[in-house]
Amino acid sequence: MDDTPAATRQRILAAAQDLFAGQGYQRTSVREIAERVGVTKAAVHYHFPRKVDLMLLLSEPVWRDFETAVADAERDPKPRWQLVEGWLDVMLRHRELIRMLTHDPSMLLQEDTYLRVLSLAARATRLIAGPDPTLTDQVRAAQALAMLGDPLIYYPDVPAELMRVEILAGVRRLLEDGPAAGSLPPRRRAGRPSALSDQAKQLARQLHAEGRSADEIAERLTVSRATVYRHLAA
Repeated sequence: MDDTPAATRQRILAAAQDLFAGQGYQRTSVREIAERVGVTKAAVHYHFPRKVDLMLLLSEPVWRDFETAVADAERDPKPRWQLVEGWLDVMLRHRELIRMLTHDPSMLLQEDTYLRVLSLAARATRLIAGPDPTLTDQVRAAQALAMLGDPLIYYPDVPAELMRVEILAGVRRLLEDGPAAGSLPPRRRAGRPSALSDQAKQLARQLHAEGRSADEIAERLTVSRATVYRHLAA
């Protein structure tokens, strides 16, 4: 076993993440983390003076990725859909950690983290609402941002790709039915996949059996109509 300080630090982080996910941040003691790693409690405190320092470091990639997603959208001439997809992709990438933070949000009460998350959410909501937003635009933007994350908390076992399709379809339906809809294209033209996963194929067949048109299925799955025809005919 590598007993260098760097290796010990990484083992402590890995043990903390596993225990936090399994039993929650509040219910996990530093002593349990130390026992999991095979070091003393003092050794854990040497690397991480406070227990919250562990959670702050574990969650840093989440906030950094959100900041990147928002900054990328702010540079886009039509930022709404760029933000919506980018934000959702961060949620999916860090799905387990975000679920852990949601169920045990103690770390979010840290003032610096709270202000950071609040600022990110405000920037994201402004991008969704669009320029010169009405109250309706602002409310729907806030609702859309919640829609990007809440289903991941309630349905943790649904495959990521299928969840992405359903969440984007719901957000699109919300935002298209209002005065700000013009800034969100009905369907993304660039970068649409030419093939469907097994879950997406199953959903396409189910929608077809329900009488949905190829256009409706293509919009729901964010693929081309030709892709839908090809897979339904297979």
